[in-house]
Amino acid sequence: MAAVGSLSSDLQEWDAQHAAVFAASEWRLEVEGHSDSVPLLPHTFKSKRVAVPAAASGPAAGSPHDHSATTHTTTSNTHTTTHTTTHTITSNTTHTTTSNTNSSSSRRRGAQSRLQEFRADKLLPLLFPALKSAPLLDQHKVAHSKGALWRPVVPELRRARGMILVAKDGATGAESRLDLGRVVFARERIVPAGGEGRCMYDQKGVWQADNTCGVHEYLWALCIKVSRDPATGRYAADTELGGGPGCSDESGWELGHWRRLDPRNGRVNGRLYLPSAARNATTITVKHTRDPSVRERDIMRRTAPNMEHQILFHALGMAMCFLGAVVLLSVGAFAAPKLLRRLGLWRGEAGRKKGRRYGGKDSDDEMH
Repeated sequence: MAAVGSLSSDLQEWDAQHAAVFAASEWRLEVEGHSDSVPLLPHTFKSKRVAVPAAASGPAAGSPHDHSATTHTTTSNTHTTTHTTTHTITSNTTHTTTSNTNSSSSRRRGAQSRLQEFRADKLLPLLFPALKSAPLLDQHKVAHSKGALWRPVVPELRRARGMILVAKDGATGAESRLDLGRVVFARERIVPAGGEGRCMYDQKGVWQADNTCGVHEYLWALCIKVSRDPATGRYAADTELGGGPGCSDESGWELGHWRRLDPRNGRVNGRLYLPSAARNATTITVKHTRDPSVRERDIMRRTAPNMEHQILFHALGMAMCFLGAVVLLSVGAFAAPKLLRRLGLWRGEAGRKKGRRYGGKDSDDEMH
């Protein structure tokens, strides 16, 4: 309940203090070696949460429908009065219910917050227009990869480039420059794997001679959350929420979100290739630190840090219970007839023994 209240207050604070000011700002990206700056376009989307819950409302007293129903009932005879009153009440009830539903939906839409972010897409093909196509020796295999492979990983992708975000505040006109540091678009690093098999199949890596697991990754997205100083109108990267400048715990609250390359399926003649999905990389996004969606991720990180694992374990437990029930029912269906036959034979043998004890004859005795 405390988390729900916190989310509601965050939505109200966002709508009242930050949404309009942040939407009026302008953002662009300056990249080392690229002559023109890259503009970040605003994107608005509805929040999944509602700031003010829609209140239930009943039919209004003294409505025109009630007045007309009363007048019509007074001026009619007894039979007509009963029929018309019933019809009028039913019609009014249906109309009132529909009106209440529509007004409730309207109030809900009115109370729903609109979130704002600034984003630029497809930085990878924009900043590297001279990405070399597949060499002649590779073109046949790349053509028969059914579109899974796109371009080889060239050394330029591993060279760091300086990036600076430039913001212009709409309210004060103040300009801010946020240094993102030197960014690479492809990298190789060592990750813990626990064996060659896990390295190849779980981590999509290469088991090296020194018993380490090396993986190749490319930069899929950059996301930074910022805070604004209301006195000066300047923006700065926020590292207080989550412990880093990133936007979610999926990337460890770091700026970069990386995707793994599979050397088993993405290597041709010793050259590693980017997948076709890399045509949409790399996306850079700017979010406000008071954005309710960002704060909700932080609340989930603090209140339920292992929720994904708990959901997975719960699903596995339910699946095992269901599988056990199916197995028991199957075994019972096959074993029940034999058990019943054996039980019937045992009861028959017990009856024959009891008959002999009290001087009776068995059904199997011969008739003389």
